[in-house]
Amino acid sequence: MKKLYIYITLAIATLTMQSCLHDNDDVFDKSAAERIDEAVANAKQMLISADNGWSLEYYLGSDYVYGGYNMLVKFGKDGKAHLSSEIAKSDSISSSSWDITKDQGPVLTFPTYNALLHELTQPYQDEVNGYEGDYEFVIMKVTQDTIFLQGKKWKNEMIMTRIPQNMNWVDHLDSIATVRDNFIYLYKGNVGGKNFKFTLDADKQFTATSEETVEGEEIKSQFIFTTKGIKLRKPVVINGETISTLEYKQDESDVRKSMLISDVKDITLEGDCPSSFQLFSDLEGSYLLTANNKSAMVMLEPIQSWHGKEFRVKNMLKDENGEDVDVLIGYDPVYGRMTLQAQYLGSKDQTAVYLGAWALAAGGSISFSAGVVLKWNGDAVAPVYSFEPNGAFQTDSFILFGYTNEDWDSFEDWTFTATGSYQLPYLSSMKKL
Repeated sequence: MKKLYIYITLAIATLTMQSCLHDNDDVFDKSAAERIDEAVANAKQMLISADNGWSLEYYLGSDYVYGGYNMLVKFGKDGKAHLSSEIAKSDSISSSSWDITKDQGPVLTFPTYNALLHELTQPYQDEVNGYEGDYEFVIMKVTQDTIFLQGKKWKNEMIMTRIPQNMNWVDHLDSIATVRDNFIYLYKGNVGGKNFKFTLDADKQFTATSEETVEGEEIKSQFIFTTKGIKLRKPVVINGETISTLEYKQDESDVRKSMLISDVKDITLEGDCPSSFQLFSDLEGSYLLTANNKSAMVMLEPIQSWHGKEFRVKNMLKDENGEDVDVLIGYDPVYGRMTLQAQYLGSKDQTAVYLGAWALAAGGSISFSAGVVLKWNGDAVAPVYSFEPNGAFQTDSFILFGYTNEDWDSFEDWTFTATGSYQLPYLSSMKKL
């Protein structure tokens, strides 16, 4: 009986497969290869048809961990693509070739180097995968004004929309930059009768939690900046309310009071930044750096790139010829504060030179990953910053170390201007002049 059941099942399966194949012949009057050729031709025509190009919501990182970035792309009939992006100056345009190739379906590819695109796809420093960006995109769906893509390698879903004929690329990217550069990342608000905290970060991650939220069950998405605020990659449902875009309302008198306003049901998120929050633009300038009762004037020069903000500190450290050695002070956009971390500084001969974090009062241990937070005194007229450890390692000083032939040793050829030594013990303050 069991064998008879198996034979009957196999017979039914065979008839079903034949039926399906017959149905496919009825449904498609073209072969799979012909259908792909047609899809490739249609996709090319659609891309070229946008006279002012396309706006691509480009998402980085496996599972979108590095968030979204705006790219503007014009596809030419000559096989050249012209790109602008928020990761560069608004008037920067990088050109390369483009094509639609055949795989399981049409694939948009940029086969030659494009500075704005391949910057996001190549290895970076010690990270073999870099920022995990794509330069090949599977075309999932095409409509008249929207093309749905998926990164071929990292599988992130992205949307490309037709740019209005009257939109100026430079003005558009400048408007996005204005929002981004004056943005705050911590909020609170009532949604559907329940209070929530909202944490956004520099990697464009969006998290909502309430007092009742169980750890690991936060409401999460990713976002991209727009000319008016932010757009979530996927809308979130918070206590029964759906949120997809939020308009940023900057408070000109106190940025900490800025708000995000939802596009539906008048949901308002109020700024919830700490009282010590400061904008990046407030911090550049000259300071008096004091360590172990010795002082020197230093200058903070702003450096801003697509993946973060920091300051180059001039006149803090000199090499053996009296030339500046750049030390970098980081900026944390979430809490609006400066940080000084252990870091690689450069090399002399065959020696790699590092700024080491030094827990001098706690016994003299050295770390090459720890650092300090610069804590503001809250005085906008006469700002003074003290130094506090930013973790369990009790950093209170810094020291220069060299690495040569797998051996670490103190590096005494370069000197701090405040102390005239390779040691910077007992940092106490940095006062803005």
